[in-house]
Amino acid sequence: MPVTVILESALAGLATVLGAALICFFGKPEPIPLSVMLGFAGGVMAAVTLFDLLPFAYACGSVLYIAAGFAGGIVLMRLAGRIAGRPPSEETRNEPDHPSHYLKMGRLIAIGIALHDLPEGISIAAGWSSQASLGLVTALAIGLHNIPEGVATAAPLLMGGKKRSQILLYCLWISLFTPLGAAFGLSLSQIGEAAMSVLLSLAAGAMTYLSLEELIPQAFRISRIWGFFGLVLGFAPTGWIIYVLTG
Repeated sequence: MPVTVILESALAGLATVLGAALICFFGKPEPIPLSVMLGFAGGVMAAVTLFDLLPFAYACGSVLYIAAGFAGGIVLMRLAGRIAGRPPSEETRNEPDHPSHYLKMGRLIAIGIALHDLPEGISIAAGWSSQASLGLVTALAIGLHNIPEGVATAAPLLMGGKKRSQILLYCLWISLFTPLGAAFGLSLSQIGEAAMSVLLSLAAGAMTYLSLEELIPQAFRISRIWGFFGLVLGFAPTGWIIYVLTG
């Protein structure tokens, strides 16, 4: 069983690389497609937070654990934002389309998704511990929404001037956190529900920060109409997929 769990979690994580490869293949998007992609990514993250991370966090722990983890995720991403990008110069401060802004956004998304993938890997192991089919369904659900997360990471990095090979390596690094979480889950006879609740809430806080502070504002700055279209396009199907696979 351990080999199967690690293999399934690794494949689920590698779906992030698949999403990035799509962006690398088609090249830098034009403004309207970029607005749709950023809105789409923000919608996916919002749906994952509302329909996946927070409900499972609540099932594992109390509101206090959720509040602590959620606040910790936001604080962590704000601190990461200071590290991920240099302070903008006077020339770039008022240029939201400057490559440095996109580069910072891509790095933040990579950190946020890595934080998200770690507890999801643990959840695959936990699902297998209770029932093999549950672990398989969990891995499938994670893999499906990792594809748009790969798109969300790759698009701003490409706009920020990163090489395609570097972008794929970024996403490969992110993908390792899913099997890492699964291995961590298998190494424990039982992970405390309080710890799992805090981890899931931490990821929810990080994704909320990314959606509201980075992805959606940038999508709307490029085009409010197309950004909103992308937001709905990402939110509605992702919420439905999560409901079907886990409901």
